[in-house]
Amino acid sequence: MSQKKIPWQALFMKEKLIIFVVLFVACGAAVFAWENSLRSPVYSSPVVNEENKDTNRSAPLECVDCNVIMISLSNVSAEHMSLYGYERVTTPNLDAWAKDAIVFENAFTQSSWTLPVGVSLFTSLYPYAHGVTDRYENNVLREDIATLPEILRDNGYTTAAFTGGLDYSRVFGHMRGFDEVVEAGKDVNWPTDFAGFSATFPKAKQWVEKNSENKFFLFLHGYDTHCPFVPPKEVQGTFAKKSNDITIDPSLCYRGYANNETGKYEAYYSKTKQEKVLLTNNDIEYLKDSYDEEIVAVDALATDFLESLDKSVLDKTVVVVFSDHGEMFAKHGRFGRAGAIRGTLYDDVLHVPLIVKVPQYEGKKVGGLTQIIDIMPTVLKILNIQTDTAAQGKDLVSMIETNEESNDFVFSGSEFNVGIFNSVYKQKSVNEAARDHQWKLIHEVKLSESGGVENETFELYDIKNDRDELYNVIDDQAEVAAELKKILSDWTYESKNIMRKGKTEEVPDSLQEEARKRGYW
Repeated sequence: MSQKKIPWQALFMKEKLIIFVVLFVACGAAVFAWENSLRSPVYSSPVVNEENKDTNRSAPLECVDCNVIMISLSNVSAEHMSLYGYERVTTPNLDAWAKDAIVFENAFTQSSWTLPVGVSLFTSLYPYAHGVTDRYENNVLREDIATLPEILRDNGYTTAAFTGGLDYSRVFGHMRGFDEVVEAGKDVNWPTDFAGFSATFPKAKQWVEKNSENKFFLFLHGYDTHCPFVPPKEVQGTFAKKSNDITIDPSLCYRGYANNETGKYEAYYSKTKQEKVLLTNNDIEYLKDSYDEEIVAVDALATDFLESLDKSVLDKTVVVVFSDHGEMFAKHGRFGRAGAIRGTLYDDVLHVPLIVKVPQYEGKKVGGLTQIIDIMPTVLKILNIQTDTAAQGKDLVSMIETNEESNDFVFSGSEFNVGIFNSVYKQKSVNEAARDHQWKLIHEVKLSESGGVENETFELYDIKNDRDELYNVIDDQAEVAAELKKILSDWTYESKNIMRKGKTEEVPDSLQEEARKRGYW
């Protein structure tokens, strides 16, 4: 029996049907994927250093006439935030909030302590350039250097700052341009209670409610995560478990370094005078655990404040969350951030959070190198405010939109003159660093009383292969070290060449004493 033949016309129609079905399924899958990508935020789980290419974004990154809220999570290291990959869940609320924000994964600060960083924040100048590197001498910013609050005020913004005082006191000059500066819950020049966000946020919320009809710039800062590390009761025990092995009083603020002879940590604190104590490894772990608990508490306070604001306000507000520096917990034998100590420029201190939320702009992670001095020009660009003010920072908008690098290197550096007022860290010093994605050079010069070089050290770290900066490879990478030394030297020279030191305002003895008790030498 012969096989029945299928006419060629039927075969052709069958093949067309198959092709049509295949094309229909493929197109449907593509449409589904495209629509799903529009619904899903670009930001995913907090895994650091992932490439995030987004070529489909068409809306420009701008928010003309928008408000600005800036929050300094002072002393919070990115290295201790779950948002930045820390193994502990320390920032669950910011982790969620940041999904709709721009998260800068590689943001670095300009110094290891607040005052020079705060001045850099509001001037977009390195500490060497603005000249305010000391609380006691040449400690007032020159009046011919424009500040961010001045620029915004001159462009029709109502401005206010609610801070914990001290390094954000108006006396240093960088707070010029704020219509109101409420320091530590008081309206005084030299507060001594070092308030936290529990004092500043409620007052700020009331201020926003009164000024919501105006364009406004609001700056917020608190000392919650500065030592002494005594977290609120509701978070105590999250990580820190006090036992009989703890030998120190956690309500005191410790600064110190390893004693090579005993292997223990020689630290200092102040009550009526500076006292010495030996810290055990258990002591340090307990203090670090308590520090992490402080971050948990600040995470809740910051997000509660932001979520308490009216949606109509947030829909026209650029929010910037950052930190001015982090903290050291005995790495390389260094503890705290005291000025004349080699090692305060490790990434534990310099790597800081920087998160920017712009209305109607999708969240994403940005891996390029960024600095605190980049915040001011970036905010002004987003607001479309033109200024002829000299700035060393870079406008990051192009990098955000294209993922192209804005900075080949980031720099930190300051002079320290604490020895005049401090009986522990007596030497004047220079502490500076240069860093790219792979290499980090730390340079310290200890100075004699006459200002001459008494001792000079360099450290070089291969960041890609040694993220914790544990192995100094300065002797093994002579060519890399030589290149970075020149880059750092050129940066130092160029920045100091435009330095314009201001006048000196005397710091009251009462504030100095209170500051020492809190670890501010």
